[in-house]
Amino acid sequence: NGSIVWQKIIQHTLIDHTHKLLENYEGGYYAAGHTQPAGSSNGTMWVVKMDSAQNILWDSTYSSPNVTEHIHDAELTPDGGLIVLGHSYDNSFLVYRLAKIDKNGKLQWSKKYGTMSNLGDTPYEVRITSHGNYAMFGSSEAGPGAATFWLKVVDTAGNSLLDKHYGTGYSYCYSGRQTADNGFMLVGEKNPGQFGNADMLVIKTDSAGNLEWTNQYGGIAADIRYSF
Repeated sequence: NGSIVWQKIIQHTLIDHTHKLLENYEGGYYAAGHTQPAGSSNGTMWVVKMDSAQNILWDSTYSSPNVTEHIHDAELTPDGGLIVLGHSYDNSFLVYRLAKIDKNGKLQWSKKYGTMSNLGDTPYEVRITSHGNYAMFGSSEAGPGAATFWLKVVDTAGNSLLDKHYGTGYSYCYSGRQTADNGFMLVGEKNPGQFGNADMLVIKTDSAGNLEWTNQYGGIAADIRYSF
């Protein structure tokens, strides 16, 4: 009926953001995001696990000191843990960081992925594929007003299986899903310039990442899609 059943404030430092909330297989919850001290720009990947009574079971961070890293998305893995996707930095360029965390909060492995572009790569979503692999959706920037959709699929150890870019000009991907035929759908915006009026851009690929079709939708003003 919309009445509040319970609410809880969880604080790690002074600035805490949650970007994904998941109900885990044990009936409790995962909250994933980032935390940072007041006055500092160095965010840290942060995950909290609660039981069904909202008691905190563990509260962990997963970044090195003096490195800004934020979790953008997370998904439950079959073993009850999490796969989390966020951004990190490599040689001052923004890159993807993918990390596997077990149900006890232990970091099992972590890898960074970048396209060696001039401005960097921005991740938005991670999805577990029908084969149990991890599909990452986001964008890669090559310069002001130039960006492409980026689809990156890796296996359960983080090894690359598929690496594809789509779109021209300023094409920025915000969301993606695997389709029933094991291909992928990606959605975001296509812009004539970084600050022009965008159209919604939708891209469909086959299971190997080959482009099957692409469509733009929009009117006179800006039209952007953030999620399927």
